[in-house]
Amino acid sequence: MTEAKEQLLNEINSKGHKLSNIKDIYSQDILDSHTVEIILKWLPLIYQESLGSGELLVRSLFSAKTPFNPTVLIDLFINSSYNQTIKSTIGLVLAKANTLDISNWLLDQILNKDYSFERAALIDGLENKARITTVDSLIEVLQTIFNKYWWFESYQKLFKKYGRKEDIQFLKSKIDKLDKRMVREISNVINAIDKRVRIHKFPTSNPSKF
Repeated sequence: MTEAKEQLLNEINSKGHKLSNIKDIYSQDILDSHTVEIILKWLPLIYQESLGSGELLVRSLFSAKTPFNPTVLIDLFINSSYNQTIKSTIGLVLAKANTLDISNWLLDQILNKDYSFERAALIDGLENKARITTVDSLIEVLQTIFNKYWWFESYQKLFKKYGRKEDIQFLKSKIDKLDKRMVREISNVINAIDKRVRIHKFPTSNPSKF
C-alpha cells in the first residue's frame, strides 16, 4: 500500500470507520461529510500514485450524503494533464454527485468552451445541476450544443425525454448534414418524441453555493 493510501485510510478510520482499502470506501452506500473531506484532501495525490485507485476513489463520491465543495474536482477536471477518459469520470461525478452549486460553471463549460470528450460528461448535469427551470430553457441549451454533442447518449436521452413535437423540425433540419448511421440515431430521437405520451415534469433543485 502506498503512503498516500495508508494516510487516507488512517484519517478515515480515525473517525470510527474500519476500512482496509479504497475498494472498501467505494463500497460504502453513504459517505459522511468528514469522510468526503478526507477523500478530497488526498484525491490528487492518490491519482498521482495510481490512476486506477484515483478513479475508484472519485467514483466513491457518488455516495456523498451532504453537498460537498467541488473545487478539488474542478481543478483536476480543468488543470490536470490526465487523459480524457480519466477527466470524463471526474466530469460525471461533478454532474451527478451531491456537490454544492456548480450551475454557472457547468453551463459555461458546455455552452462556451470548445468540444471535448470530458465536457460531454457534464451533459448529465443539465437536468438537475444547471439551475435550468423550464423545458424551454433546456431545449434551447440542447439546440445550442447540438453540433458539439448530439451523438452522445446523454444528449439524446434528454432530447427524447423533454423534446416536444415542435422541436422535431429542428432535428429534421439537421438530418441532411449527417451520414446514414447518424441519420438513424436522430431518427430514433424523433420517433421517441413523436410516440411519447407522458409529459415529463421538469425537476427543480436549489443547490447551495460554494
